Amino acid sequence: MSVSFQEGTPVTGFSADFSVAGTSSRHPVPFRVETLPGLELLLCCARRRLDADLFARVGELLEQRLDWDVLLSLANAHGLSPLLYWHLGRNFSPLLPSSVAEGLQDLFQHNARRNLLLTLELVNLLKLLASKNIAVVPFKGPTLAEALYGNIALRQCTDLDIFIRPDDLAAGIKTLVSEGYTPGFQLSPPQQAAWGRSHYEYGLLSPSGALIEFQWAIVPRYFSLPLSTEQLWQGLRTIQIGGVDVPALSPENLLLVLCIHGGKHQWNRLVWLSDIAEIIQLHADLDWDHAVRQARAHHAERMLLLGLSLIHTVFGTGLPENIHLCLAEDRAVISLNKQVCQTLVRTSETGEMAAHAFLMRTRERWIDKVHYVLRFILTPTSEEWSLVSLPKIFFPLYSVLRVARGFLKIGILAGRWARKRSVGRATGLDGA
Repeated sequence: MSVSFQEGTPVTGFSADFSVAGTSSRHPVPFRVETLPGLELLLCCARRRLDADLFARVGELLEQRLDWDVLLSLANAHGLSPLLYWHLGRNFSPLLPSSVAEGLQDLFQHNARRNLLLTLELVNLLKLLASKNIAVVPFKGPTLAEALYGNIALRQCTDLDIFIRPDDLAAGIKTLVSEGYTPGFQLSPPQQAAWGRSHYEYGLLSPSGALIEFQWAIVPRYFSLPLSTEQLWQGLRTIQIGGVDVPALSPENLLLVLCIHGGKHQWNRLVWLSDIAEIIQLHADLDWDHAVRQARAHHAERMLLLGLSLIHTVFGTGLPENIHLCLAEDRAVISLNKQVCQTLVRTSETGEMAAHAFLMRTRERWIDKVHYVLRFILTPTSEEWSLVSLPKIFFPLYSVLRVARGFLKIGILAGRWARKRSVGRATGLDGA
C-alpha cells in the first residue's frame, strides 16, 4: 500500500463508431469537448498515468481560460479530485491559481486520511470475520484504489463494499453487531432470512463511523440478473493492502461487476469509467472471451458492452475486434451510449422514472424487462419491513403493503397534479 502527498454544461458532441477494431491508446481524448476545455482537462487527468501526448495537452489546456469553480465542482461530483491533484499539483503547480492548488491539495490530503481510516477499518474487519471462518471479498473502496491505481489516495472512497455468501450473512451481521457495529435497520432472524432472499445488501455502521455494506448479489433481485457472489468467488486473486493479503476479484469478474454497477447508476460518475479503463490498461492478458461468455450467461451482455463502449468513446480505450463486432451488432448500446454522453456533466440525479426506463433498456430480453417491473412493484423495501412487524406466516403481506404504499404515492402525486392544473385554470395560466 502506498500513499503520497507529493507536490509537484452539456457535452457538445461525441463519437460512437464501433465498426472498426483497434488497439489505440487512450489519447488524444476523442470525446469532442472543444468548447469545454475544463471538461477535456478533467478527462485527460482521469487516469493513473499521463503519457507524453497527454502531458503536453494538459499544459496547453492550462494556458487557456478555465472556469475553475466549474471544473473543481465537476471533479468532486465525478470522484476525480484526487487524480486531478495528482497530475496538476505535482506537475503543473506554477500554472495553477494559488487558491486552486491549495484547495486541490487540501481535498487530496483529506481523501487520503479518510482512505487510510477505511483501510484500517477493512483490515480489522477482515481479521474479525476470518476469526469466525466467514469468508468475504472486498471489491470497492481502498481495495479497488490499490488494485487499479496503486495508491489508496488516488480514488475517492466513502464506504466498504464487501461480498459475502448468502449462507454467511446472518453470522456476519451477528459478528459485527457483537463488536459494536450498528445495523442500518433492525430485522428479526426470520425477517433477515427473507431480506436475504429478496435484496442484495445490508448496511452497518462501525463504531468509528464507517459504513460497511455486506452484499450477496450485485444488484437487487428485481433486476433479474442471476449472477451470484458464489460465481464471483471463482478465480480470486490476492493483493496487499495495509500490509495484509486481501482477496480480490479476477480482472474479468471485476470488469463485469463494475460495468453492472455503473449501468445501475446510469454511469453518472466519470470515475467509474476511469476504473474500467484502468482494468484494461493493467491487464493486457484479460480473457475477453470469458468476460463476454460470463456476461451473456447472466443476461448482462448489454451492460458489459455499454461500459466498454463508453470508455472507447470518452477515453479512446482500445478494444479487441470481437468486442467491436458485438458493439456494432447491438444498436441499443449505441443509443444508450449517446444518452449517457449527452448528460455526462450533469451533477443532479436522474428522475426515478427516467432511471427505471434507462435500466430496462440495458436488459436484452423482454422477459427480464417484465420481471424487472413486476418484481420492483412487489419487492418490499426496508420502509415496509420497518413499518410493521409481522409473523413469518404473514410475510407475503409485506408485498401487499408495498403495492398499497405505491398506489398511495400515485394518488398523492395525481392529487398534486390536479390541484396545480385547477389553480392554473383559475388563474388563466393553463393555456395551450
